[in-house]
Amino acid sequence: MDVRDPQRDVADKILAFIGAELLPEPPGRPLGDDTPLLNGLLDSAGLMQLVTYLEEEFDVVVEDTEITPVSFATAGSVARMVAVKLASDSGSASGPVGPVRMR
Repeated sequence: MDVRDPQRDVADKILAFIGAELLPEPPGRPLGDDTPLLNGLLDSAGLMQLVTYLEEEFDVVVEDTEITPVSFATAGSVARMVAVKLASDSGSASGPVGPVRMR
């Protein structure tokens, strides 16, 4: 049985959205979990489009206080934030959740 990592699915969807909707042309290298988002790849309008996408696609709320250089540093960090929110909403997490590592 093939069991997909939910965080991997989230990251793949985020990367696909960024590549298809937010970049005017392909970046110089393939997008990956460790691709920096805020150092020239996304401008402020692109960041807000990404936040809107996350809220609509994953049915989560991204608070203004969560839009930080740490949370949105890379596609991987965004995927971790969304995965924690999804786990918390499903009741599998209780209380504050620390950093989540991607495999």
